Amino acid sequence: MKTKKKTSTYNLMLSPSYVPGWGEFDALREFISNAKDAGDHSVEFNDNRVVISTPSNPSLSQMLMMGCGDKASDSSTIGQFGEGMKVAALVLTRGNRGLTICTPMGTFTFGIRTPPGFDSPSLHAFLDHSTTCEGCRVEFSGANLKELYDTRFIDSEQTRLGKAGKTMKLFSKGVFITEIKEKALYNWNINDLKLNRDRSIPNMFDVKWNISCYLGNHMDIELAKQILTARDSFEFQCIKTYSTTGSSEVLRDAFYEMYGDNAVIASNDHQENAIAAYKGHKVVQLDIDLKLVQNASDIVNHHDRYESVDTAQYLNQIKELEKLADIVEIGPVVFEVFKADPKTMGYHEGSTIGINERLFLPGQRLERISTYLHELAHHKGGGDASIKFEDSLGYICGKLAINVLGV
Repeated sequence: MKTKKKTSTYNLMLSPSYVPGWGEFDALREFISNAKDAGDHSVEFNDNRVVISTPSNPSLSQMLMMGCGDKASDSSTIGQFGEGMKVAALVLTRGNRGLTICTPMGTFTFGIRTPPGFDSPSLHAFLDHSTTCEGCRVEFSGANLKELYDTRFIDSEQTRLGKAGKTMKLFSKGVFITEIKEKALYNWNINDLKLNRDRSIPNMFDVKWNISCYLGNHMDIELAKQILTARDSFEFQCIKTYSTTGSSEVLRDAFYEMYGDNAVIASNDHQENAIAAYKGHKVVQLDIDLKLVQNASDIVNHHDRYESVDTAQYLNQIKELEKLADIVEIGPVVFEVFKADPKTMGYHEGSTIGINERLFLPGQRLERISTYLHELAHHKGGGDASIKFEDSLGYICGKLAINVLGV
């Protein structure tokens, strides 16, 4: 212990009415944050008093000058503005919490005074050079400091925390930031979150982006199932807003495990959903676009709405064509509708037969059926005007005649 009988007084130029909404937790948060940034530190509680010790040796400017700090360019630190300790000192002094800060240069105490020439009081720091210590030791009192410490500070290495309650608790670098009044599966600790000076108003797009990135890198089947089931959760909104590549395959596998291999995501078109269901698919109302999962639009494979054809009529038209394929015993055939093209009424490619969407409008039944039978003949074998194609047409006509005549 050194003895230098000298005390220095410094006017920090902070009005007692500054940050009126800050309380004990905010002050504790700033000192704990500084301790975490310093690396090795200890936090001890004795009755209603806390002692926070670090090996750091702050300069006089860092201690007393607003905005003076060396952490603004370091994204790994909690502090960014060089203001927290000074404002915390104001809050504790305003509440008569007996704040002392012992450093190698001496021990600081604080008070509210009106300096000469001013008509309003401000925060002052008093440095007693006679009492020094190794490192930096902060002490002050408060009513619920231990409880605040236990509930609002966590291991900063964790990202996905315990299950959330009615609200989602948001931490940054292990320090509690705010509660978000939305249903969530988990509480979250986001180390790369940009904060305002009050450490309480995060950018929600930033929050969602960081959580979606975490999910993209750490998603497993069980977590994916939880999220797909909890469609009103904050996590579901994250993957809906920012679908990341890393989670796509896991979400696909979870989707098919939950709903079956024939499941598709419902589209916004009730007709497409009805057609996909008719084709044997389970249509799931999910309100999200999963990159690797088909939706009803992919199954129906048409581009425009058929405003003049209702769903029941369109389904009957599809059934009629499928019945023709069964009668002539040609298949298997994959059927699809393609966008209107004035030059092409139908096509055959591999096992797929496509019919122009125009042919599903009223008054097009004969042309629709004849075009389909023409393409079925191609499917059986032979190109246009070839003998094999003519044989295929003859085969189809014979099969239809037998079915009609019943002989």
